[in-house]
Amino acid sequence: MAAYLKEPMPPSPFRWFSRSVSALALIAFLSPAPAVGAWMKVKTDDEKFHGEDSGKAGRGFFSDGPDGSIDTSEVDWADPSLKPATPSPSATLVPRTDTLAISKKDRARVQKLTASRMLDLKAGCFQMGSPDGSGSQSERPQHEVCLDAFRLDQTPVTQEAYQAAIGEAPWLLCEGATCTPPSPKHPAWFVTWTEADAYCKAVGKRLPTEAEFEYAARAGSTTIWPWGDTLFMGCKFANIADLALRKAFRKWVVANCDDGAALVADVGSYKANAWGLQDMTGNVWQWTADWFSPTYYQTSPKDNPKGPASGTGRTMRGGSWMGSPEAIRSSFRDGFAPEGRYPGSIGFRCASEPSKPAVQGSAKPKKLK
Repeated sequence: MAAYLKEPMPPSPFRWFSRSVSALALIAFLSPAPAVGAWMKVKTDDEKFHGEDSGKAGRGFFSDGPDGSIDTSEVDWADPSLKPATPSPSATLVPRTDTLAISKKDRARVQKLTASRMLDLKAGCFQMGSPDGSGSQSERPQHEVCLDAFRLDQTPVTQEAYQAAIGEAPWLLCEGATCTPPSPKHPAWFVTWTEADAYCKAVGKRLPTEAEFEYAARAGSTTIWPWGDTLFMGCKFANIADLALRKAFRKWVVANCDDGAALVADVGSYKANAWGLQDMTGNVWQWTADWFSPTYYQTSPKDNPKGPASGTGRTMRGGSWMGSPEAIRSSFRDGFAPEGRYPGSIGFRCASEPSKPAVQGSAKPKKLK
């Protein structure tokens, strides 16, 4: 017995388990971030997401899919019940290229749908674009921009409001797996820049400038996304490329969260930013008033910039329901042909001059939850 007690005791199962856990924790701490966290990283110019991130500005097409285009052969619905039916246009759309003339009665009806949801944003300055080493070259240099007070629609224009003013439904012209069935509360999408511009003028408003859009999207933030520097909260604030989208696009790089919508969602479905604005990120891209130039930031004025004098594409902002982590950053910018219709969904919201001395009002900054 004495000889036996002198032998070293074998490690107990508990001791072995504790040492194993400690070793694994040390390895995890010293090792590079695992692949599961890759969706939180903003990649540099020479890296690519498999998603809607890198466009060819002003030419009427984007690099949307893993192979550089929207490839419907990769759309393989895991749940067939979620697959949208291809809408059938009820009539041929005649694009409107002029400023629409509608009666005072009709304008009042449209304004009833939209005017009550405009927020006053007070004058202010912010850092526009991305710092060195972040984002694309078109987002640099980061520079200070100061804006006068203005008003902005709280949400994008809905299909209901668009049809009330125009009597047409461009979204019915979309064909293919990325086309969302119509719904009155969905944003008006598949619209050209010219149609969006005409609508805003018809209801006594205008499209926001690119600078106004980023100012409003940031809502006082200086982070990569309006809610912070990771996508942890992304699906609470925006309809983006997420686990719901993976039900259709299985090879897409997505955020590790579920926003509840595979394609386009109703406007106002997600939490507002700190100034009370909704859907400034994701769901549908949004037209701005500016022409697009990848070098504009090099010569942009500080006060109330309005973009280049001319160009081949109009600037669009905000990303969409298929937007990769790159494309939904606050500073991400791209362009698209003003007469083009994009199946990845381009919508818009309207802006106007302040009707009275601007106060933050319902857009008062609040703590994000």
